[in-house]
Amino acid sequence: MIIKSFELNKINIGKNNFVLLHGDNEGAKNEAISNILSNFKRKVINYEERQVIENTEEFFNEILSKYLFDEEKIFIIKRATNKIFNIIEDIYQKKIKEIYIIINSNSLDKKSKLRNLFEKKKELVSVAFYPDTPKILSNLAIKFFNEKKILISQSDINLIINKCGGDREIFYNELKKIELYAFNKSKISSNDIAKIKKLN
Repeated sequence: MIIKSFELNKINIGKNNFVLLHGDNEGAKNEAISNILSNFKRKVINYEERQVIENTEEFFNEILSKYLFDEEKIFIIKRATNKIFNIIEDIYQKKIKEIYIIINSNSLDKKSKLRNLFEKKKELVSVAFYPDTPKILSNLAIKFFNEKKILISQSDINLIINKCGGDREIFYNELKKIELYAFNKSKISSNDIAKIKKLN
């Protein structure tokens, strides 16, 4: 099932315990993972795809084992590609209810077996994360600076946006640098932005 990145609240934890987040916008994907994790408390176990492939038996044992009090688990698999397709399909077919798997992948083309599995099964969720538009980043910046009570011009916000290439993670890093620089300041000027750029 395909869900838009702004529709994450449509994910039903009870029915959709497999989620594929794919695309090059790492910041937006990480934000989505944080939001998903904030909705419920479970043991979080992180894996790289390479670890899963090289230690498949150990990974399956981790999934199939139950902790004290039948603790439910969330597995996050990072940097996933189509190489992990058979393993994910096998786990999906076992219909294990006590786990939740979030797969974080870079861009997957429309012919991707992994993407097709998640898009065609209604209980699986596929969410694409494309580069943020300047308008989205501008709105995020305005909200950020309003909350921090820092005055900054729209033209200076545009300079920050142009530097991040549509990636929210890079964008937030730039905003945090400005926040640190603006300690004890209520206004950021173009000269301040230039100085911060020189520090990078």
